Amino acid sequence: MKRIAILTTGLLLSSVASLWAQDIAGSYTVEGSNPGGGGIYRGEVTVVKSDETYQVLWKIGNQQHRGTGILRDGGFAVVYQPQGGGPGIAVYQVGPNGALSGSWVGLGGQQLGSEVWNPRDRT
Repeated sequence: MKRIAILTTGLLLSSVASLWAQDIAGSYTVEGSNPGGGGIYRGEVTVVKSDETYQVLWKIGNQQHRGTGILRDGGFAVVYQPQGGGPGIAVYQVGPNGALSGSWVGLGGQQLGSEVWNPRDRT
C-alpha cells in the first residue's frame, strides 16, 4: 500500500513539474471570434521566450498586435496592444496537445472574444 502511495505521489509531482516546464514558444495558426458576435477571424501567432516572459505577435489580415505574456500552471496571460489601438488582456489554457484556447477583451470592453491557437512547427 505504501508503494502505491509513493508511486501515485511521484506521478502527480511529475505531471505538475511538466506543466511548469512547458515551453509554448513557436508558431501557431489562430482562429477567433470578436466580442458580441462581431465576426470570425484567422491568422498567425508567433511566441518567443524572453527570459521569464514571452513576446507575442499576432498577424491577422493586415493588422499586427504585440503583447507580453507570462506562463503559470498551464495558463498563459498576455497583455497586448493592437496597431493604433488600445491595450487589452487575453487569458489562455494550454492543452495537452500544445494548443491554447482562451478569451480576450480590449481595455474598457464588456464582452469577451475567443481564440484557439493550434501549434505549427516548434522552435
